[in-house]
Amino acid sequence: MLAGLLALAIGIAPLSRVARFVLGAAAKPAMLGPVGTNSTIGSSTPSPMPWPRTRPAVFALCGVATGAVTAAVCTVAKFGEVEPFAVAGYCLGVEVSGAGLFEGGACTGVEGAFYLFPGLVYGIVFGPLLHHCGRLSRGGATGYALAAVMANAVAVTVCVSALHPLNDLLPFDNPILDLAVAGIIAGAAGGGLLCMIFRSLALGGASIRPGIVIGGALGMLAPLILSDAPGGFAFYMIWQGGYGAAVAAALQSEG
Repeated sequence: MLAGLLALAIGIAPLSRVARFVLGAAAKPAMLGPVGTNSTIGSSTPSPMPWPRTRPAVFALCGVATGAVTAAVCTVAKFGEVEPFAVAGYCLGVEVSGAGLFEGGACTGVEGAFYLFPGLVYGIVFGPLLHHCGRLSRGGATGYALAAVMANAVAVTVCVSALHPLNDLLPFDNPILDLAVAGIIAGAAGGGLLCMIFRSLALGGASIRPGIVIGGALGMLAPLILSDAPGGFAFYMIWQGGYGAAVAAALQSEG
C-alpha cells in the first residue's frame, strides 16, 4: 500500500505541473469574453466561461495523462482482492479455473486498487480543471473528485458482478465477449452516474447523455485489461481521454 501511494504521488506531481500550464492556457480565451461574476477576481463561485473549440482536445490530453498514471499506480499498488460473494449460484466477482473463466472454478475477487485509483486520479485532475473552466465551484470540484471515486467503484462492481450471469446468457462461451458486454454496462452505469452528479454540481446546464453513451462505448474495451500491464495502460488512457473529451464537447455544445 505504501508503494502504491508513493507511486501515486510521484505520478501526480509532474502531472499537476502540466495541468497548471494547461489550465492557464485554457483560461486565457475565457478571460477575453464578457465577464459576469468572474472567478479570476477572487470569487470562489466562477461564472460559466466560453468554451473554445480546442477544449475537448485539452480534456482528452488530460484524460490520457490521468489514464497513464492510473494504470501505473494500479500496477504497483496491491491492497488485496475485494472479497466476492455468490447469489443464487452466481459469483458476483470473477469465477476462474485452470481451464478459463466460469468452468467450475473458484469465485475470486478483483484487486482493490482498481476500485479506488482510477476514479481518484481522474477526479483529482478533472475537478480542478472544471473549476478553472468556470463549470464548478471550489466545493463542487471537491465533490466531483469524490463522485469520480464512487462512480468508478460502482462501474468495477457492476462489471465483475455481471460476468458470470452474462456467460450463461450469451452464446459462444467466450470470456472476451462476456467482458466486453459487462464493460459496456459498467461504463454506462459509472459514466452516467458521474455525469448525473456533475449535473447537480455544475454552474449551468449539463447533460448526462454523454456519460452514458460514451462511457458505455468505451467500456467495450474492457477486454484490453486481460493483456496485463500494456492492456491496462491502453484501456485507461483511451477510456479517460475519450470520456474527458466527451464531457468537454457536451459542455461546449450547450454553451
